[in-house]
Amino acid sequence: RYLKRLGYTVEVPMLSGHGAGHEELLATKWQDWLNGVRQSLNKLTVECEQVVIVGLSVGGLLGVMLASESSRVNSLVLLSVALGIPGTNTPASRHLLPLMFKFPFLRRYIFWREEPPYGLKDKRLQRNITRTIEASKRRETIRYGLFRTYVDTLYQHKLLEQEVCKKANKVTCPTLIVHSLEDTMLSIQNATKMYGYLGTNHKSIKLITGCDHVMTVDLRKDDVARIVGDFISNITEAETNNIKVKNIKIKDKDFTCEVYPYLNPLSRSDWKKLFPALPDPPEMITLTQRSGFDGFNFHSILVKYEERPILLLPLFETTYNISDMLNLNARKLFHSIANHLPKLLSPKILGVGFVEGEWGQIGFDQAIDKNILSSAWDMALETLHSLSTGLDIDINSFICFNTESGKTIPINKLKDFTNVSGLPCAQLEIKFNNLEEYINSLSSSMRKDLRRKMRVAADVKIIRTKNIKPHLDTIYNYYLNLVEKCDLVLGVHRPSFFEHVCELVPGAEYVLYFIGEKLIGFKLNIVNQEYLLDKYFGMDPALGKTYSIYFISMLENIRYCIEKQIPLLNAGQSEKELKARFGFSFIPSLILFKHKNLFVHNLLGIFKKQLSYESTTPLTNVELGTYWKNLI
Repeated sequence: RYLKRLGYTVEVPMLSGHGAGHEELLATKWQDWLNGVRQSLNKLTVECEQVVIVGLSVGGLLGVMLASESSRVNSLVLLSVALGIPGTNTPASRHLLPLMFKFPFLRRYIFWREEPPYGLKDKRLQRNITRTIEASKRRETIRYGLFRTYVDTLYQHKLLEQEVCKKANKVTCPTLIVHSLEDTMLSIQNATKMYGYLGTNHKSIKLITGCDHVMTVDLRKDDVARIVGDFISNITEAETNNIKVKNIKIKDKDFTCEVYPYLNPLSRSDWKKLFPALPDPPEMITLTQRSGFDGFNFHSILVKYEERPILLLPLFETTYNISDMLNLNARKLFHSIANHLPKLLSPKILGVGFVEGEWGQIGFDQAIDKNILSSAWDMALETLHSLSTGLDIDINSFICFNTESGKTIPINKLKDFTNVSGLPCAQLEIKFNNLEEYINSLSSSMRKDLRRKMRVAADVKIIRTKNIKPHLDTIYNYYLNLVEKCDLVLGVHRPSFFEHVCELVPGAEYVLYFIGEKLIGFKLNIVNQEYLLDKYFGMDPALGKTYSIYFISMLENIRYCIEKQIPLLNAGQSEKELKARFGFSFIPSLILFKHKNLFVHNLLGIFKKQLSYESTTPLTNVELGTYWKNLI
């Protein structure tokens, strides 16, 4: 009714065998259900320019099948999608279903009778259904249906589910998955599992509270209708204007949790509220996703309270060779163990934090009540666990968080995670009046070394620019050389990142180093009045070393900060020993991880020391979760 009031043509087909007695339902198979809704789709494609399928529970599976086979489906909404992962109100006898499925004769006579709450939180509807069930037992009415499910029907559902799992990757249309965190019939893992199966890049999950499985008639039916209506309006408007699908913005009453297949679902103003101290601007994060990062998929979990974004977990999904973090002896032992446990060596990781960033970051509203934020974390962690299951993740990890960026991590909720030391980040406080004063603050050996290198590099020409198109190939090759030498590399940028970074990211600029007309080195910096962020450096292996371009480029950045009165230089995680000679201090970090297999998790714990970064200089301890210390 709500969608009709918005002016849409609505077709609500009755599935074959439904709406009558159990004999009629038992006479049908899942192919009959699909053929019936396919006829309705064919009718609508003749009458309407755009078609959106909205499916509840098993209806969502049928919607996925139609969307996988027809390009006329413009978008898809899956409500309480049913992939067979049970909730809290399913009978223990369900464990016998695989056995019962093997006996066709028994499948038609054994049934499961639903019990309260019937997938509803609405007490009035529950009472009506209970009275109707009692009346149906006396053969007086079937007003609300039979509320019994035969094993044969569940068998057909299982066959349909298996077919959906095979074909969901063919779905390319925008898809919204809505599931209740209080669904007693089906776990939210049904939603996250479907999210992983779908082939479309335009997909998101919205998790709500205040209703049960049958959300279209339950206490939040009006909100669910608005969620669906707003999604359809955004999609149809986008299709009409031939633009990209818009972000979905829904008004809700309390907590909602949304999962997106990209890193930044926020406006710039909301981003600054949740990430006030993040060195990388939001445009850098967005560019990283758009240009692509080899071997990575990106997601994000956003929790809202009364429509207001209050918690954002950026996520990256990749496969990583753990042995890269080990020393030689430990690596040999690890490889011998991995021969018996192949996935141990290269597990699939779902990391919390940014791949493109100096350290791990989680966005949160610092003005929100701590109790509300704690509840938001509960929702986010439940969603993270469910999403990991849906994506078949081996390890959940919080990557390289320091005391400041990790202050909101609820350590008390992550007691089953193991922590190891991550790479520290280098920072230099700029408190000098000129470059000579800075050089004089260094050790005598470093002063002599720098002055000698400066004399050798006297002929090096330095150019600051945002246009590097004539040199893009050279810069990218120098970058790849840098990647090969780094201590820990999760992934590799593509050339388009370097090509477009200055166009899209405020403050981005290149510093190029030439001998004659030959480019022998570069720096990519992000500059504002608060800091200079030294993002990437690369150089010609031979000439760069001859002219000490690494040292010269570091001095140039320090000189520039002094000239522009920029108080802080951030210089990343690599080349710690060299940066220590330049007077940098180092901010330590921690990595938290949990393997889904307890035995493997404990095995990795044995290698905790070998997996930790070993610093040659003392570092302060990292203390995560300090935000929660005073929470009563």
